[in-house]
Formats: sequence, structure tokens, C-alpha cells
Amino acid sequence: MKHIFTLIVILLAAASCASQRIPPESTKDPSEVNSRARLNPGQNELSGYTSVYEYLRGKVPGLIVEGTDVYIRGISTVNSGTAPMFIVDGVEVQDISNVRPQEIVGVEVIKDASASIYGFRAANGVIKISTNRGYNKD
Repeated sequence: MKHIFTLIVILLAAASCASQRIPPESTKDPSEVNSRARLNPGQNELSGYTSVYEYLRGKVPGLIVEGTDVYIRGISTVNSGTAPMFIVDGVEVQDISNVRPQEIVGVEVIKDASASIYGFRAANGVIKISTNRGYNKD
């Protein structure tokens, strides 16, 4: 009798666990998990860096920074170069050397097909940088 009671308790516990639903907001689209990365640094975090390249190094998986060369997941296209598209405060720029780390409000790295909204020039990914110069506090 004791074993039957234990078996019933185990079955009831298993049935109650199986009927629990995972709320939709806790599930993520698998393509979004690895294709975007956001960095929102605090002012104290940025004070020790001398360049934006130094800040980006090692922060995002798949982002390789070698000096002033930036690669997202290695060399991905044959004919169109290897650098990602840089967007600073909503404007496309060729170089981010003039961005001071102390001015950065946020960085978003977009990889894979998620970058296709920016066109063919974003084939190697997109790095969007928001600075306090272009940040509207209203």
C-alpha cells in the first residue's frame, strides 16, 4: 500500500509539471539570440579605454578587433571587403577612430541576416554606435 501511494504522488507531480506552460515573453527566436548584441556601458566602464577599438575588443562573441581592423565572424565576402558597416548616431561612416569611448551611450552589433535591412553594404555586419552628442534626452 505504501508503494502505491508513493507511485500516485509521483505521477501527480509529473502530471502537474507537464501541464505548465512557458510564457511567450521568456522564449526567444533562435535567430535573434546570436545575430544581435547590445552594449550599454556605464560611464565608469568607459573611462579606462583610449580608443573605441579597445573597448569593443572581447565584448561581443564573433567580433574580432585587430588594431583598427574589425571583422564580424571572420572574412565573410570575397569581393566587397571585410569591414562591417559603421553607423554613428544614425549616419554611415567609414571609420570610427574619431569616436571617443567616453562619448559612447550604446553599441549594437548586428550580424547575419538581421543586417540585411541596411542593404548589401551590410553583408559583413553592422556596428551601430550611439554617442551622447547625438543622443536626444527628451
